[in-house]
Amino acid sequence: MKHLLLGLYIGIAGIIHAHSSEMLGLPGWTIVSEIKNDSIPEGDVILEGNVKMFSSALPLSDVRIGTSSSETLTDSLGDFTLNAKASDSLFFCYRSGWSEIYEINPNFKSQHIITIDVYLFQERQIMKKPIIYLYNDTPINAQIKITPKGEFTFTYPKYEDGWNVSVQPKGGIVDLKSNKEFPYLFWEAETEGLFFDFTEKQMEGWVIKTDTCISFLENQLTALGLNEVEQTDFITFWAPILSKDEYAVIQFLLDDVYQNNIAEIEISPKPDAIRRVYLLTAPLNNAFIGINMVPQTFAPFQRNGFTVLEWGGTELNFLDLKF
Repeated sequence: MKHLLLGLYIGIAGIIHAHSSEMLGLPGWTIVSEIKNDSIPEGDVILEGNVKMFSSALPLSDVRIGTSSSETLTDSLGDFTLNAKASDSLFFCYRSGWSEIYEINPNFKSQHIITIDVYLFQERQIMKKPIIYLYNDTPINAQIKITPKGEFTFTYPKYEDGWNVSVQPKGGIVDLKSNKEFPYLFWEAETEGLFFDFTEKQMEGWVIKTDTCISFLENQLTALGLNEVEQTDFITFWAPILSKDEYAVIQFLLDDVYQNNIAEIEISPKPDAIRRVYLLTAPLNNAFIGINMVPQTFAPFQRNGFTVLEWGGTELNFLDLKF
């Protein structure tokens, strides 16, 4: 996505800028030196410097460094050089999953070589409300173990090296430790690096107008095999989140992709049927994201015997859509 989209996103937090060496090593960007060079044309500047990880001071490659007139990427050593204009109204540093630098009117000095140090910290993403439903025609005891690609932030009932439960015929779940009944098992976790699956040419998913999100979700969740109770739980949680902006990007991760990218699950005895549905979404203020969207299609899900259904999701930053 063109760097001009950065100008649309005005709520970025965590921006730190200082001209003092006392700020070196803190998250943000610091001008280390400004050296006059008469060989640089009037009105131009040269920006150079290095981007590091705040946590370890290791170099950070593939960071987009830019101004309102030009941009570049850091190399494998975190270094960059950029020809820019003193009149540029924007300076930014951006890499998916990391803190962002966004400075309006940086006031670079004409005919100067400006050396900049940048420190970025890695952002954490929330795996929101993954919940697990268990069904069986007759009572059955089961053990469920979840290993998220990150760290638990909350579980209910309390997760202690797994859940040991009794699955009831009508869908209730009795936690064998507390002897309390629950409609589903709940967990949340923090992770990092979660991103849409796409190629340079296309992405499977949708850009929807969010005033249609309820009918959209009803149609897609039916195709995915969720029953009415599961759909109600999903929609009442996600529809308000999707409706925050006028448009939203939506992509579903299913089954084996869920297992490999969201959380591994072990269930004993082995289910006869299992479906895992994970929503990735990003808010947009217009319908254009610069890539061809191809609607996803889903293999039918047949409930049979001991059945498990899980759903969850993560809201991503639309700046991650760097097509």
